[in-house]
Amino acid sequence: MSGGNIDPARVEAKKTQVFEWIRQLGYIPDVYIQALAGGTGPIAIDKGLREVDSLGISKKDPRYIMVQPSGCDPMTAAWSRARANGFKEGWTHDFPVYDNPRTRIPTLANGNPQTFPIIGSLVYKTGGDFLTFDENLAAKVARLVAYETTVKIGPAATIAVGGFFEGLKKGIFRDGERVLINIGEGMRRSPELLGEMIYTTVEVSTAAECKPFDRREYSNELWAPFRR
Repeated sequence: MSGGNIDPARVEAKKTQVFEWIRQLGYIPDVYIQALAGGTGPIAIDKGLREVDSLGISKKDPRYIMVQPSGCDPMTAAWSRARANGFKEGWTHDFPVYDNPRTRIPTLANGNPQTFPIIGSLVYKTGGDFLTFDENLAAKVARLVAYETTVKIGPAATIAVGGFFEGLKKGIFRDGERVLINIGEGMRRSPELLGEMIYTTVEVSTAAECKPFDRREYSNELWAPFRR
């Protein structure tokens, strides 16, 4: 029954996360990161923020950092081209269309970014950015998050977290900024990802073959792909 990314039911539902920020955090984050397909999230957040403007909770909007998987990133491509050309007039309507994009993140497989004029404008207005994250690292991100927090995130959420790492590498965050990463998608959406997260079992014939488990060594192994 959805009418697309600007469907009122979807926008009104997702704008409530702004109210939850205020209720649970007590503030509006300085940076908002989300994995992006069509972009209902940022559209809804912008509407929610306009509705609480009168409360005086925040004097400015968060910077939107939108992240797309490497297998389907038309908005990132459009943004990169616009930036290289100095954001000339009409840039929000100049975007590529990917027919049948091949991506391992099916919920982000939107190759025709018709909402780019809206999302691109929001990102530009807030001083944000579009990033692409290597989707082949999705399982490694999920494994790292599970190890550090015990939270099992879904494939789209791994792209958002990966975008945070990518942003750190590019130096796009400022000292003192409070960053909120949207990881609303859970593991149940993709049992296949859970299978990728599981390491190969090592079989032993006697207890003497067992070795002590060094958590520090394992932690270094998990962090290694994101420290390079």
